[in-house]
Amino acid sequence: MPSVFCDPDRLAAACVQIRSRGHIKRLLLALAPECQRLALERVPEDFHGYFQAELAKPRMCVGMDGERCTFARGGPVQVKGQATRCLFCRPEDLWPLCDDDAGKREVLGKLRRMSAASRAHALAGAAPKRAAGRGGRRLPDKQQLPDLWKGALASRQAAGGPASAAMKKKYREQVLADRARARRRMGQPAKRTTAGEAVDNTTGLPPAKRRRLAEDFERWCLYDSWSLCTSCGLLAPYDLTENSLSRPQQPTHASGKCSRCQAARAQPVVTMADVPEPLRGLSSEAAEALSPLEIDVGPVVRAEHKSGYRQKTTLIRFRWQPRAVKKRVKLLQDANMRVKARAAYDFLLASDDTPHATFVAEHTEFLQDHPGADELTRRRRLQFIERVGVECALWPVLFWDVKHTFTHERATGPRRVIRQSQAPTLEQVLNTGRIQDTDEEAVEDAGTARHSMKRLFAALALGRLLGYAADFQLLQFVYDLNLWSSIGSKKNLQLPTPMRLMLKGEAFSPHYWRGVRYALLDMVRQVGYPRIFFTIAPYEWSFPYHEWVRDEMQKLLKERLFLPVAETLHMVHVMVQAVKGLLLGHTGGSGKQPWKSNIFRVLDDQGHARRLHFFLRLEYQDGTRKAATQDYHGSGRVHVHVVIFVKPEDVEQLNLVETVSATLPKSGWPVHQAATCFDRETGAWRLQHTEDDHAAGMRPYIVDLMEVLHCHQDFQMCDDDGLLRAYVTKYVSKFSDAASEEWLNDDAEAMSIAATVLMRYRPLEPEMVLQLFGAKFRQWQLSTQSGGKRDLVAPYPDQDPQPREVELYQQADWACGRISLLDYLRKTTAEGKICHWLQKKHAQSGSEATLEEFAASYVMQGEKVVAAETVSKFNDRFFGQWLMLHVPF
Repeated sequence: MPSVFCDPDRLAAACVQIRSRGHIKRLLLALAPECQRLALERVPEDFHGYFQAELAKPRMCVGMDGERCTFARGGPVQVKGQATRCLFCRPEDLWPLCDDDAGKREVLGKLRRMSAASRAHALAGAAPKRAAGRGGRRLPDKQQLPDLWKGALASRQAAGGPASAAMKKKYREQVLADRARARRRMGQPAKRTTAGEAVDNTTGLPPAKRRRLAEDFERWCLYDSWSLCTSCGLLAPYDLTENSLSRPQQPTHASGKCSRCQAARAQPVVTMADVPEPLRGLSSEAAEALSPLEIDVGPVVRAEHKSGYRQKTTLIRFRWQPRAVKKRVKLLQDANMRVKARAAYDFLLASDDTPHATFVAEHTEFLQDHPGADELTRRRRLQFIERVGVECALWPVLFWDVKHTFTHERATGPRRVIRQSQAPTLEQVLNTGRIQDTDEEAVEDAGTARHSMKRLFAALALGRLLGYAADFQLLQFVYDLNLWSSIGSKKNLQLPTPMRLMLKGEAFSPHYWRGVRYALLDMVRQVGYPRIFFTIAPYEWSFPYHEWVRDEMQKLLKERLFLPVAETLHMVHVMVQAVKGLLLGHTGGSGKQPWKSNIFRVLDDQGHARRLHFFLRLEYQDGTRKAATQDYHGSGRVHVHVVIFVKPEDVEQLNLVETVSATLPKSGWPVHQAATCFDRETGAWRLQHTEDDHAAGMRPYIVDLMEVLHCHQDFQMCDDDGLLRAYVTKYVSKFSDAASEEWLNDDAEAMSIAATVLMRYRPLEPEMVLQLFGAKFRQWQLSTQSGGKRDLVAPYPDQDPQPREVELYQQADWACGRISLLDYLRKTTAEGKICHWLQKKHAQSGSEATLEEFAASYVMQGEKVVAAETVSKFNDRFFGQWLMLHVPF
């Protein structure tokens, strides 16, 4: 912090003078948000309002290296968000932007708006050159990637003490067992490892070599599917595009592409340097001894033969420790660790940033009042989970500052303050957490300025300090606290609405998946029945983990299945990108290099790639809906189900001869001894599938994916609606309404409902992870223009008043009476404006018709879907809803 803020007299004198106030403002703008707040608190009270108003105004670029910015027609550029410099004063962000066509067009547009002198200055000093200046961003060779990632991941460290020789030996044995398990399952011969030989935690399987496509996809999985921010070090998923598939990428990306750095409110990212010196190098036993509380998350439940993830069995509970913290520190076996733990204890008691001393004092008082208390007496109330700063008492080594805790994030959120002072409308409550369709992909997320426990957990789990994503108890604490808050806040609103509807935005709710089902049915109305049903189920021991996942496993000495956050996020990212990118070529967006090597490539009459629509859902092998027949049932492993829509005339172009095989479990695929071919009479592909393959239960699979992912696949094709019926009834909605009705008792209190759900709802680790990371890793995907859906409760004729959507429809002369309400909602935004993607199609068509006429006559092809929720067909109101949706009026 600048010295002027440390001298009250000097600061007060500077605030009086106008020129000095401008200097103070520039210093404030250059500070990080948290430091800016602290500095503003030191400003004399009479000037608080002035500086707050000044900071709220549009800001100007502060320049670079002491040179004044002149890139806005001779003056400084106006900047937005948390940035203090414009793009041309940030070469670390400008140069990567020029690596692709979309970035070049953005930079070119900015250059055209400059004056001639500013443009010449930008081109001479700021814009990257081909030969020089851009060498730091030159794409690396494939052989350089391991060393580059090793250097990039060096800053990701754990604050705990070094591992003992026994722990390292046990980890080595676990790695060798994992590699041997993968080789056995994949039919590879056993490989002996000599004593003392260095062992890495890769799968040990042969690399992909069948086709260049498989080799590139494997390299993307291992190195290019994630990248690190150069500024904050936060890990972020990297899309699989034609460019990232064909060329190796740098392990880092610019802060301009980092969602955290560009957010209106950046979540904290802590590093090893931020950890107080007394809290470094502590063993797990010493860290546990510093806590005055015990954590109870129930018994350990996993699938048989250690083949699955851990299951959440009950609500997290807390108890006071039976011994004082001082005594527990004295009982540590290692003398050196006792000294460190004592120093850490003294630091925590003296620190003003953590309430650890408060919890220790309460614990000491409890032990004095209840000597020899049993577990029931030591147990704390359920509401203890929401006490601000409780994490500082539970995990003092990870949470030494109360501002970094989830309870503090929850308690200080503006939304919570607003909810307590204002009663929201029913529509606001029902729309909370629902995925709505949007037509402006570049619109800034309005929620970036909110307080969010999920975002805080993501920032800590994917940040530079390891340990936040490696503890099951911490994962369950965040999960339970988030769900506890969500259920309690909605119940405490006291609205006359059933809880099952108020929790419609939660992924465990059957109403959530009912809305997804309605969206899928609307896709079918527009593009017809799906032709392909495809399943990918990963096998952790043979799955190609990214370098950062294996690096974190090695630093924390975790075997496979025991680092669920990192493993789940990586596997989900790879499988989703494999479907969207490698199979269908949907990734990349406008301005990126178009896909040419995607596996399912279909061309129209003009030779242009035709968009194949799909619906994808992530599911879990939780084993709760049928008796287990395999050892992996009940493992909690996340897998992908996807349906792909292909027109009958395009099926022949899929070229399954080279990409799909059904030859090499008991199989239901029909026997076909001849080579794979397309049957023109039936309009279907006949895959080669011999009697031996049929007896062995061999399922059709995509060869390139199998060579890289080494996972279970099931590829099916159908020429009628049978596939859709099976998918909708079996996979889209697998949650029971009965459980929802029983758990969400409208007559019960908020705490009772929350406790019931958290005790009886028992997801496994992957499901918990994906619910917490739902903002980036949604559990379903649709191939609409925005990737989302538009929710609607279908109106009926005698409804009074009619919903806003009906009013907008009746006010639109181009739509009212000409097209149906359902078609109107597909083509417009929530404000009743014609969608941006439809405006672009009108401009590209060159049609002489007006935009309104073009929109009215345009035939939808899955660009946008409406999840119109109706009552049962056995209810007379259903027919009124159907008429209003499908018949123009």
